[in-house]
Amino acid sequence: MRQVLGQRGAARTYLADDAEGLVVLKELSFSTEPSATTLQAFHQEARQLQGLTHPRIPRYLDLLQLGLGSGTRLYLVQEFIEGTPLETELAGRHSTELEARELARQVLDILRYLQSRSPRVFHGDLKPANLIRRADGALFLVDFGAAWVRGGASSEASRYTPPDQTHGELDAATDLFGLGVTLVDALSWDPAWKQQKLTSSEKLAASVDVTPPFREFLARLTSVDPALRFASAPNALRDLEAPEQTHRPHARRLKRVALAAGAALLIFGAGFATGRVTAHSTPEHPRSRWATPPPRSPATLLPPPQPLPARGSGSLHPPDMMDTPSAEQPSLQVQEQWAPDHQPRDCEFAGYASASASGFYETGGASAAFDRNRATAWRSNQSTGAWVQVDLSRDYTLTGMVLDWAWETRFGPSAKSTVTTSLDGVRWSALHSVINEPQDNNVPRRVWFPQRVARYVRFMGTDWNGGWGLLRSLELYGPECPLPRPSMLQDIADSPR
Repeated sequence: MRQVLGQRGAARTYLADDAEGLVVLKELSFSTEPSATTLQAFHQEARQLQGLTHPRIPRYLDLLQLGLGSGTRLYLVQEFIEGTPLETELAGRHSTELEARELARQVLDILRYLQSRSPRVFHGDLKPANLIRRADGALFLVDFGAAWVRGGASSEASRYTPPDQTHGELDAATDLFGLGVTLVDALSWDPAWKQQKLTSSEKLAASVDVTPPFREFLARLTSVDPALRFASAPNALRDLEAPEQTHRPHARRLKRVALAAGAALLIFGAGFATGRVTAHSTPEHPRSRWATPPPRSPATLLPPPQPLPARGSGSLHPPDMMDTPSAEQPSLQVQEQWAPDHQPRDCEFAGYASASASGFYETGGASAAFDRNRATAWRSNQSTGAWVQVDLSRDYTLTGMVLDWAWETRFGPSAKSTVTTSLDGVRWSALHSVINEPQDNNVPRRVWFPQRVARYVRFMGTDWNGGWGLLRSLELYGPECPLPRPSMLQDIADSPR
């Protein structure tokens, strides 16, 4: 044992050495001899924990039972995640809306996984202290426990528990409510706010500076009326990632938002519960159409200078460098810039990653899109729906990218492609969509966006009008290797097309 990390009731948590490195050891002691039913329940819940394989949940490595009678000790061994608790981060600063949205996205991705299990899994104590941010920006949900303790434990007041769940029962709303209060905490300027109870939607609106759609999202997460809450993490994630105009259907229904005491004491300071929930032919590919980028004069590359839309900060910095957004500033704005003279940075991430694709034509393999050479390109072997992707081998924090792509213009006046990201290569989230017109083909564009943590990045043709597409270059940048800031005259727009 190296040190005691914490203690709560009969549960104590240690940092310990193992043959494979540091581990977290959770110990549960008993004042009287535990019953066979109690021990069986603990072993069952521990086995379910060991079955969790999400990349943002610490691995549960082993289960030990030592001693007899009242001296019985149960131990759960889990992976140690080195990082900073979100609670510590928030003690010295507040989050911007962009940061809060990314926090919500990462946590909802974890909850979506948990709720997809059979039986479904609920954490039960989602709060800033149980979210650990690793040095690379990856966020982990830690401190799972076992459900059987809550039945005999006294309830404990918690700002992060729905007011209608005061007797230890857990469901999807428990974790979603905890996420909502965590987001309000992250966005609040006033440290004293984090000790208060939320009693109305008006107080929520006054406590954080966010755009109306995101305020409505927070209100649904923290609603005191269960009927107004999101039914599941996938529903909440869809609402978060939906276009701004789709965020308003519940606005008039939301009347009151409140926090109240009432979670039962859960083992190891968290709580964990489970519920019983139950080929086509390919046309000939046009040859050599994109053998080299067509010449273009500078005059055709750049739009005429225009006043930029009003922004709360009045800044042209990429969104992740901005100050807190004002009420007038749209959320999740993505900034683009034509970059005909762009030169890749040696430190960009994709050039060192492994590439794969849905298929390719002739010599245009997947790796050609990530070799930092515009003379080569991945060429699709089918039309809309074809994709190429990279596996970065670990999670990276991304804040910018460079895209250089084209499509067969004789099939339509424009084409659309989408970039998506994933933590596990299975569940994907949209990052940005781009539309090319003929004059945009073979012109690199720089794109800045709110921080996104990902291991996999995919480029996919979403509407190529039945034609063919290619990707000359996809470069990825982040805090470890930032993409230079945009210039005023070359801005395409302040938002995605």
